[in-house]
Amino acid sequence: VYSPERLRLVLILLTLVTLPVVIGSSFLIYYYLRFGVMVDRRLQGERWMVPSKVYARPLVLRPGLHVVRLDGVARPALVAAAAQGLEGVRYVDPAGQFSALLGKYRQRALGLLALSALLMAPLLMLRYGPGPGLRRMLPPALAVALTPALLALSGAAFTFFDAMGLVLVLSIGVDYAVFLAESDAARAPVTMLAVLLAACTALLSFGLLALSGVEAVHAFGVTMLLGILLAVLLAPLGGRLRS
Repeated sequence: VYSPERLRLVLILLTLVTLPVVIGSSFLIYYYLRFGVMVDRRLQGERWMVPSKVYARPLVLRPGLHVVRLDGVARPALVAAAAQGLEGVRYVDPAGQFSALLGKYRQRALGLLALSALLMAPLLMLRYGPGPGLRRMLPPALAVALTPALLALSGAAFTFFDAMGLVLVLSIGVDYAVFLAESDAARAPVTMLAVLLAACTALLSFGLLALSGVEAVHAFGVTMLLGILLAVLLAPLGGRLRS
């Protein structure tokens, strides 16, 4: 059994080691997102400057049914509106339709996030009382609210995959708050050490997804990395450890 002084020393050493890593990772994530968005906007701007082209040889599916591919369309909504007035012409935009579908899924994911919070709050209030129970919900709620705000400051878009990541951030943040609430003062260093170690493993497992070249996986990883970081930093706001 470790003495309180030794546990306190281990906690201080762990904090001194992890704090620079966390702060450095935060700056790297911010500048990575900022410059990544700048590069994407620059490349997209150059691409949209290219005039639209129509391929000279359309694909003939059957007599009277042809497929013509457009390249460099800057305003697909205007093209779709113009095609509606032409008999026998239909404008098909798979990318736009897929984006609209993901937009609907994003709204459903946000609804799932709100429903999860509404189901968690009564259980915490039943366990700790109305006031303390709501205080346990404060750290994860702040993490969920601040994560998309910080991403927006860096210029990143909020997608369906970011919304799904916030659902996990809410769950993990509630876990951290409950762990601290259920521990007594004598085991405070052990509890804090356990929460920090759990956060480090979660940051490593989910945060590495931010390095993926796949946009969906990258967005999910960045949201999880920033959300878990905020959740563990805000976890003490949920209330003091039980005496």
